[in-house]
Amino acid sequence: MKRIKQFAERGAWASIASWSSIPKKKSGRVVQKKRALLVAIFAACSPHTTQDTPPSPSPVTKSPPMKESSQDRTRVHPSGRSVLKDCRTGVLITEFMVNPEAALDRFGEYVEITNVTNDTIDLSGWRLSNSSNQTFVFPPNHKIRGGASQILAGSLNPDLNGEIQVAEVWIGFTLPNEKGVLHLRTACNDSVDRIRYSNRKDWPRPKPGYSFERRLHQPKAMSTGQNWKRSTQLMVSGDFGSPGFVSPRVKESLKRSLEGKRLNRPQNARAGSTSEKVPR
Repeated sequence: MKRIKQFAERGAWASIASWSSIPKKKSGRVVQKKRALLVAIFAACSPHTTQDTPPSPSPVTKSPPMKESSQDRTRVHPSGRSVLKDCRTGVLITEFMVNPEAALDRFGEYVEITNVTNDTIDLSGWRLSNSSNQTFVFPPNHKIRGGASQILAGSLNPDLNGEIQVAEVWIGFTLPNEKGVLHLRTACNDSVDRIRYSNRKDWPRPKPGYSFERRLHQPKAMSTGQNWKRSTQLMVSGDFGSPGFVSPRVKESLKRSLEGKRLNRPQNARAGSTSEKVPR
């Protein structure tokens, strides 16, 4: 083999080519072996017939499934658009009017939400539902700044809604006058705030033309109704309420309660437990 390689390196390419050009049918077994050997040597030693060896493929490994983060998930909005989920808590219901006198119920009823944190929160895909199985879904790109309040109602027209500034309009969403439920959830279906108002003794008695608004939060209160009161602020329309305004003391109280995870905590919750099963 060494002598053959030396022979090839001395430039006897014509001889090797002649051996490699022997017809297969006219050569014997020995000739075929020599021919194959010389062709291999010719291909390996010739500077004009170099051949690149393809790289060996890397072993295929199956990557582990990605964990879906609740802070970075997408959902399809009823309008058909795909929206990014913002599942941060910090937006609470701070006031609502169930029985206005200065406007029709379908226009004058409203719900005020407040961001008690310092960060802007994207409410795209968030949902507000009531005890009548009616749900309002926040549209894409709806954001609320830190410390700001927004009003949801049935009309943007101040002449119809009782002279209030409305951020979003709901359609077919109503608030029962005597008792009902308001449930605010994130786009990840996490319960943020749930209000069950009624005409019981532990709640301020409903009165036409008066809204319910938050007072200083009392974490040790037996009922969340003790954290609400009828508004005493006279509006331009003649009703009583303060839509769009929340006392800084109330905001700070709600923020501390939210950080302590004690807001709307059930009465029979065990010490140290922060989970709450909330019916939809």
